[in-house]
Amino acid sequence: MTVFRVNELVNHHLELPYYTGTFVATMNQASYDRLSPELKAVIDNNSGMAWASKAGQVFDDIDKTGREEALAQGDTIYTVEDPLNDPAWAPPLEQGTESYLEQLEQRGLDSARSVYEKALTLRDQCEE
Repeated sequence: MTVFRVNELVNHHLELPYYTGTFVATMNQASYDRLSPELKAVIDNNSGMAWASKAGQVFDDIDKTGREEALAQGDTIYTVEDPLNDPAWAPPLEQGTESYLEQLEQRGLDSARSVYEKALTLRDQCEE
């Protein structure tokens, strides 16, 4: 809400438990290999899972601040706790998922459905 200045544009918000942002910082391997051991250490000490956890916390904090700002300015936040089990939300979400899988299959990505089903299985295992 803060990063994209959403609070300046709207006063009604929809909160879903499906927010995922993926950011990747990469470097050409040959360029990395040319660095001195000291410079490699700087990169190595400021990357990986430790860095990802810190960056994730920054984004979580920004999201919390944005939500607090929206509430402070009197905005309405509509929260859908479990959209996949909500009678108003589940049907269009399921339809959208199916439509997307069909589009991928039409493009020749025959494994799309099995990858999706495997992801669901892994998600369920994480919830146990």
